[in-house]
Amino acid sequence: MEIRNYDHGKFFGPAQIFAGYTLIAVGLLFLVSSPFVVLCVVPGTFMALTRTGTIIDFENSRIKSFTRYCGFISSGSWTPMDRFSRFVIQRSSRSYIAYSRGSVSSESKISDVTLSLTDPSGRSKVLIGRFKSFEVAQKEKEFLENIIFPMKIKIEIEE
Repeated sequence: MEIRNYDHGKFFGPAQIFAGYTLIAVGLLFLVSSPFVVLCVVPGTFMALTRTGTIIDFENSRIKSFTRYCGFISSGSWTPMDRFSRFVIQRSSRSYIAYSRGSVSSESKISDVTLSLTDPSGRSKVLIGRFKSFEVAQKEKEFLENIIFPMKIKIEIEE
């Protein structure tokens, strides 16, 4: 187990993702009549398939938070793990609001538990993953602590 990949999910909210899939469908449907309809497919692919995540490379002791545009173009930079010192588990909630033409709002709320790796000051933070419950996040934290900070755990046990 040298590399572990955590997928955080879609980058955009539900309304934008639906609009993206709609643009893809319309673009592919009318592609026969006009090649300019590809201009619908490209932004639709961007909106519908863009995702975020984190990759942990245990062998080289580094971590990368990335954004995968259109489902296959990845961007992000590697950061050495020795820069970070502790894990933080927090409850997180996101709210997405979409408005119709009649000014009727539709709100969807998503709540989950996030596991992050932070530096000693708490300013720099890398999101490791999103989990459904605190217990699952705690198990993942303990697993990663044994791999990332093995010397720190041994020192705490000896004291």
